[in-house]
Amino acid sequence: MIEKTVTAYRVTEAEVKKQLNIEPEHVEDDAYIRSLIEAATNYISGYICADVEVTDCVLEVEESEVEIVNNAPFLSLTTVTNADGVDVKDQCKVHATYSAFTITFPERGNYTITWKSGYKNLPPALKQAIIIKAADLFDPERSAIVIGTIVSQTHLIPGLINQFIRSYWV
Repeated sequence: MIEKTVTAYRVTEAEVKKQLNIEPEHVEDDAYIRSLIEAATNYISGYICADVEVTDCVLEVEESEVEIVNNAPFLSLTTVTNADGVDVKDQCKVHATYSAFTITFPERGNYTITWKSGYKNLPPALKQAIIIKAADLFDPERSAIVIGTIVSQTHLIPGLINQFIRSYWV
């Protein structure tokens, strides 16, 4: 199982407050809004099967010579450590595709792979979807209404993010 840690969130409390029409000076809910940004980002990442924010990833593989990792978008390989604790990254070959990357190790064995994934430049549609989702989580009655219609009924978020969905076939 891939262990993931988001390095930074690029949607701000101010952007969610603007979506909600909350004055910037109102800071009482900032920590809560920050947690909703994280939840909304996780929701969008799960929906499109890809890391939205730049994310540090770790995976341990056993008795492998070639490993296909269903994780995208792949940014860079950080380290590849063998069972002896030696970094063999420079001896590995990586091939990234739209939905995954393949890593070829120098020899069959146990390895710990660390890499960065996510969008280097967050597409505006994904950013807006995160803002809308975070605002919706904050106050569903206020933010989810679009001209008398609930956002989920308008398919607004899927309309923004469907183009980014990645599929994995086993």
